[in-house]
Amino acid sequence: MEVWEIRNEERSMPHPMHLHSFRFRVLGRTDSSEQVSRLAVDGRGRTVADLGWKDTVLVWPGEIVRIAVDFSHGFEGQQLYLFHCHILEHEDSGMMVNVKVGEP
Repeated sequence: MEVWEIRNEERSMPHPMHLHSFRFRVLGRTDSSEQVSRLAVDGRGRTVADLGWKDTVLVWPGEIVRIAVDFSHGFEGQQLYLFHCHILEHEDSGMMVNVKVGEP
């Protein structure tokens, strides 16, 4: 299990960030705009859409979203997976990284 912080620039647009083959839980949102924070259903800034297991989370401009990722898998050795913005033009422009999981 790892905890990641996903940060979006203040002068940006919402980015739906997607992790291939693993699920995660949204732990909280900080620095959300008023229109997002007023939708919070708990003290951690999470919205209804954040509850339960996810593979994609929408990160709004200026926002930080913390997620807990379960990287358990049943494969031998290291495996490569993708983490990227689900907007195709953003993915093609570099908002995509490889995530290496497992022991060498």
